Amino acid sequence: YTGLLLALTGAGLAMGDGLALVLMTLPALLALRSRILIEERMLSARFGSYYEEFCASRWRLLPWLY
Repeated sequence: YTGLLLALTGAGLAMGDGLALVLMTLPALLALRSRILIEERMLSARFGSYYEEFCASRWRLLPWLY
């Protein structure tokens, strides 16, 4: 997911237009956030406290941000 977000950000920057950057990254970021939440619920249901401990020490998508 991080690679996809970086690629879209790079494409937006390459276009040299702030609007393109926002239109490329914002929808993808929202979709990825939704997908991450779905996957986390599934993993938490399957692995319980082990997964909760794992999440406590990891970033979801972007280190130091989210």
